Amino acid sequence: KLGIEPLKTLSFMAIETRLSKANILHEAFSRFTAMFPEIQEMEISMLLDNRKAPEVLQALPDKILAISLGKMPHAVPTLTTFCQRMADK
Repeated sequence: KLGIEPLKTLSFMAIETRLSKANILHEAFSRFTAMFPEIQEMEISMLLDNRKAPEVLQALPDKILAISLGKMPHAVPTLTTFCQRMADK
């Protein structure tokens, strides 16, 4: 509407290229990601692709604990979608 679509596309691509096995778990469950459905979808897909990476496997239990204790309420929808997609695999 304000002609910001090209900027959104560039931002999306910049975020996507900076994701790695080392940071995908943190990024996927971040407050920023929770605000943008397109980013959330892309990061959940990448998290699923990297779910067996040692960096993800090692940090996932602590992330789930923080979410379940209410410390990261913004991340509940991401965790729900991640679990649902895991069940489909």
